[in-house]
Amino acid sequence: MVKQRIVGLDIIRGLAICTVIFVNMHEVLPIIEGTKPTFSETDKTINSFFNIFIDEKFISLFTMLFGIGMGIFMNNAKYKNLSPLKLMFRRLLFLFVIGLPLLLYELPFSAYAFYGFIIMFATLIKRKWIILVLSLVVLLYTSTNIAIFNSSSLNIMFLMLFGLYLSESKKIYYLQKNKKFFLVTLSISVIIILILISLHLLGMYDGQQTRSLVTPFQSIVYFIVLLYLTLLTPVQKLLKPFEKVGKMAFTLFILQVLFIIITLKITGIDYPKPTESILYGLPILLFLIIISTTWLAKFKQGPLEKLWRKWTYKNVRYEKHSLNDYL
Repeated sequence: MVKQRIVGLDIIRGLAICTVIFVNMHEVLPIIEGTKPTFSETDKTINSFFNIFIDEKFISLFTMLFGIGMGIFMNNAKYKNLSPLKLMFRRLLFLFVIGLPLLLYELPFSAYAFYGFIIMFATLIKRKWIILVLSLVVLLYTSTNIAIFNSSSLNIMFLMLFGLYLSESKKIYYLQKNKKFFLVTLSISVIIILILISLHLLGMYDGQQTRSLVTPFQSIVYFIVLLYLTLLTPVQKLLKPFEKVGKMAFTLFILQVLFIIITLKITGIDYPKPTESILYGLPILLFLIIISTTWLAKFKQGPLEKLWRKWTYKNVRYEKHSLNDYL
């Protein structure tokens, strides 16, 4: 069991949730035909920035973190002498049920649970490098669909499997020891991104295809850079508010959507422009930081996180083993 949370993971999770606010501003409500407004030049510039650097990238980052979290949770279950698969099944079942009504607002919880039911069995694989190979096979399959059939499918299973591999192989626990792995992964991702951009410039892929193909690699780059930056104490202090948000990710993700819906209903906006997404998104971001900081000053977990934990461990007693058996 990891006795102390990995601070960097909470910070990255918090950054991901706060960043997707600006994308969710125009995605949580269905677009009625004819209601999409005309963008100004400023809106077009901001929209291009969102498409290149934010849209799908930070939710993909969140997806990878979910896979890492699955691995950490199951390692902790082993440490407590419990059944990792049984507890993970209960945990994912709760997520799936909660996520069903939220599908109306495109929240990914049920999708995460669905894929989680499949990939949790990968933890039974003794040779952990096989999990990495499986993730790459999935990536190749989805990327081929995007390149050939122009599918807009996200690499959810790849990102979750890759995240699971990072925790199952223990690489996420020993960042300094595994610098070479992360540096090589970062370099390969950057090279692939540059190749895909070059192919786009040569006219082989359109803009949407290129963004979809680049997204998983761009998310990996974000993850590795942020992970090592958050090892620095000044960076941890600077991003402390986002760590609080990350610890209440489940609660605040749902609360974020609720705030967005209320904001759009009050303002009467059916489809906010990019400038309006920033204008109304920033107060919501600030509100989430205030809520998480205030709540965690009094409680150890967010309300949904506590309920999730109670459901998962209901009628369960555990006995700890040696930490060295699992790390």
